[in-house]
Amino acid sequence: MALRRIQISGSDGVSNFSRMTIPPKKFILPGLALLVAGIILYFLYQFDPGNSMYAPKCTFYYLTGLYCPGCGSQRALHALLHGHIGAAFGYNPLLILMLPYLLLGLFVNIYTYLTGIPVRWTIFYNRYIIWIIFGIITIFWILRNILIHFIIY
Repeated sequence: MALRRIQISGSDGVSNFSRMTIPPKKFILPGLALLVAGIILYFLYQFDPGNSMYAPKCTFYYLTGLYCPGCGSQRALHALLHGHIGAAFGYNPLLILMLPYLLLGLFVNIYTYLTGIPVRWTIFYNRYIIWIIFGIITIFWILRNILIHFIIY
């Protein structure tokens, strides 16, 4: 069986990108990535990371007793997959707020990989955006530990 190239074209049969074709082997890497992501999401859906011995524990929290910016992400994704948005936000609000940005970035990278057409949005490729995101994560990290400290004591 011969492999065929997939042609992306509009409803009139003419592509906006000069009859761009995507070789079938270009789908292997994104397909494998989607398969692995699907398996991970399946296990996150089936097993509660808070009660499962299979879920990795946070080393930073274990060593310091402080929450890292990623603490609660597994539980947040588990809650989100079950439709409990409020609980997910309670476990890790930064992850829930950044999820649309992360998914859009993933989509843009897959699109660029498959088509070869570079998509350079300022929101992803601005030289300051990495510092802004780093600052947001750092502020979240500090406030998270301060607020938890005040609420508990």
